Amino acid sequence: MSDSVFFLKSISPIDGRYHNKTSEFSNYFSEYALIKYRVFIEVQYFIELSNTDIKIHLNKIYSMPIFYILMTILGFVIINKLKRVKSKFFLVVFGIFVSVVVYYLNYFSGILGNKGALPIYLSVWLPLLILFLICNIGLVKVNEN
Repeated sequence: MSDSVFFLKSISPIDGRYHNKTSEFSNYFSEYALIKYRVFIEVQYFIELSNTDIKIHLNKIYSMPIFYILMTILGFVIINKLKRVKSKFFLVVFGIFVSVVVYYLNYFSGILGNKGALPIYLSVWLPLLILFLICNIGLVKVNEN
């Protein structure tokens, strides 16, 4: 046995002197066994990842730039209202309320997609569609004034 394999299969420093007595435990308690079973568990984890989780994750990655653009437009609409509304506190509270609604809309949509109540693509893109409609209504109102 080479030195590197011997060190990986060693249980403790006493393996040098008592190697004959501890060699049968090296398959379970050595560094080699730890690495082997850790790789086994991680491979099982990747096998258990469902196709649904991968599709949801990829769609969220694809939709993220659009989400940022829509949130920027929504911020512009709220800031543009700042000129017309006297109470700045109201606009701050309104902005926080809108961001909480958007967060929970994304959250519940994701849950419905994971459970299968909504199709995967719809669970990711529906909140963006609703946010897009809200931004369009806000931009139309900005252009009216």
